[in-house]
Amino acid sequence: MEIVFAAAIAVTAAVALVRLTLWCAAPRTRLLTVAAALLALGAILIEPRCRDNVDSFVATGGFAGIIADVLLLAAACLLCAYVARVWDNEWLHRAALTIAVAGGLVLIVVYAVAEYAGSHRGHTGDVNSLATVYGLLLSLLMIAVNVSVLITVALARPFARVQFWFAASASSWIVLAVLRGAATADPGRYADLFWQWRIPLDTLVLLTGSAIGLSNLRSKRRTGVVVATGWTP
Repeated sequence: MEIVFAAAIAVTAAVALVRLTLWCAAPRTRLLTVAAALLALGAILIEPRCRDNVDSFVATGGFAGIIADVLLLAAACLLCAYVARVWDNEWLHRAALTIAVAGGLVLIVVYAVAEYAGSHRGHTGDVNSLATVYGLLLSLLMIAVNVSVLITVALARPFARVQFWFAASASSWIVLAVLRGAATADPGRYADLFWQWRIPLDTLVLLTGSAIGLSNLRSKRRTGVVVATGWTP
């Protein structure tokens, strides 16, 4: 599974790089490009050997994990903001961007307080009060953001193929967040299950995120990105 996960990271990074060709021609799709880049970076820090090397280098337990969590939360929020923009939900667009910034800052503050108190977050099975707050907060934010995506794409008309990929991505995020929340609240029963499924679900998140980026890229190249108005999802 680690080989598949590494391949998914490489694919996502490649999609982000290829999408740079649209950076100037289709500026309203930049959110997808940045989201793909954040997904790849966050996933790299999830990979066990990379995570351990980073933690060892900075001599701070859980440092790679907090950075990965913040990056992945931001990626999920940017995908939500893009969906909101495409289907003209300005309130959701602003809310998603706010969560990306404020949510990430709150997670960092909780982690910093835990470090100051001398209680490393460690892994999901080793919880203290701050770890519980951190894990549940992250899970709730991820669920809220991705349920919003799921509802938006389910109700949006006319139907576009990219809606399927958004729905698959959001569903993967939701399952992962629910498992993480359960493992945080009751590590004795759910921690092993969370760690068993984390890499497979993260792989699915990466692949569906890559599919979103590629689908949009193909759509832009097919319809022409030089048109200032009349853009497509």
